[in-house]
Amino acid sequence: MRKMIYVLWLCCLGGLFSACSGFLEEYSQDLTYIQTVDDLNELLVGSGYISNTSDFLPMLHVMDDDTEYVRKPTTPGYWGFHYWLANPFVSSAGVEQKDGVWSTFYKYLAAINVVMTKAEDFASEGEAYRKVKGEAYFLRGMDYFYLVNLYAKPYSAKTAASELGVPLKLTEYVEDKHYVRASLAEVYASIVSDLKSAAVYLEGTTQTTKRRANVDAVRAMLSRVYLYMAGEENWENCVAMCDSVLKSKRYDLYDINEHEPKKDFIFLDSPETIFTQGKCSARNPIFMGQSQVATYMLTQDLLGRYDADVDLRYSHWFNNVRNIGWIWMKYSPLTPVVSTMVSSEFLLRLPEVYLNKAEALIMLGRTEEAVEVLRALREKRLVEGTMDVIPSNQKDLVDFVRLERRLELCGEGHRWFDLRRYAVHPTFPEEKEIIHEYVNQSARIGYYRLAPYSENSGNWVWPIPEYAITFNDGTLVANERDGAPLVEY
Repeated sequence: MRKMIYVLWLCCLGGLFSACSGFLEEYSQDLTYIQTVDDLNELLVGSGYISNTSDFLPMLHVMDDDTEYVRKPTTPGYWGFHYWLANPFVSSAGVEQKDGVWSTFYKYLAAINVVMTKAEDFASEGEAYRKVKGEAYFLRGMDYFYLVNLYAKPYSAKTAASELGVPLKLTEYVEDKHYVRASLAEVYASIVSDLKSAAVYLEGTTQTTKRRANVDAVRAMLSRVYLYMAGEENWENCVAMCDSVLKSKRYDLYDINEHEPKKDFIFLDSPETIFTQGKCSARNPIFMGQSQVATYMLTQDLLGRYDADVDLRYSHWFNNVRNIGWIWMKYSPLTPVVSTMVSSEFLLRLPEVYLNKAEALIMLGRTEEAVEVLRALREKRLVEGTMDVIPSNQKDLVDFVRLERRLELCGEGHRWFDLRRYAVHPTFPEEKEIIHEYVNQSARIGYYRLAPYSENSGNWVWPIPEYAITFNDGTLVANERDGAPLVEY
């Protein structure tokens, strides 16, 4: 009945009793078929990892300042997110829909908890056991990282102990209780603990595919988490994790000077790819580049930040499609090959490691080292022989590395999270308002304005699903989100 355990947990947390009977009928069989660690491995692959055919978080790409809606006589997909409505989960007709992201994450977590516990039955299996156990810890840490950055406010050491995070469920059995939101500090402590455990288990194991986590993926993810937590100790930890990945010598920067324009730059077997799970939503369905469907295009605010004369990312990663506008060519062609495709949300790539290290070094005042790290990355992105000018002043370097993150990591699910964490940064806070024009039947009606974080922090956080609040009898405190206002022309 073990598989039934995590299905019940999903039902209990989300209040999904209306849909639960089907799950129970399908999965009520006894899981005594798990006789080997290989059986457990299959369960992890099928129920813990996100499938490379799953569009799970495409809305991440329409909330920030890198995208705008293409003017067409249709309603854009994910428009509740693009316009930061009070309830972003609405259909194109304005009908409220169920938040499937929350329930799906907790469904994955329930399966991962089962795998993690059941793995102890196979502790004598050596590397096979360590891989299953380590990957389960990694996935749990990653899932909670995304959950807390979607449904809670950005981490600030000053408020983390009192600020609400998300519910923590770290056991596989059903508990007869209502769930509450753990604090941000508790959630981040759990994430760090899980990733540290993952590194211990996965140290020395062999990665058979980049769709499965290895110790480098764990350390790259840890470097991101430490960067988000900020503070001197965490910046030191971030640098250490980045150095561990770089010293492994298993990855290399892909020199764009050797790349053929309009071809895949990010792909599964790229020397830069460390780990990926899930589908490439930034290319399909968000930026289809097809005139018959509603799409989004890239903003000039983003494109204008590239030095088109020397930065080859501008000409190699983007394409101006007639009647559409600027779209991605960073990932794959219009008809992508699933076997080589990477995720545009759950991707760990070597350039992020360089940028995480550079940013942490800057915050630690080690500016000369940071400049060398940035130069090593940028010489693989600029025309050969370019005289690259990187500032040495700390504040100027902060602005420089934040821009470089935007240019290098665009379309990889970072920008929304970065804007949130910059707003509460302990030493170099930076806020921004975002404007998205509202078009109805090709008529320009007005625009929605996302106010800077300090002016209205609630609209920078997704609402806790009403079904979860209702089922838990109000113990899950709701997020205050009033929605961005429409300003008519």
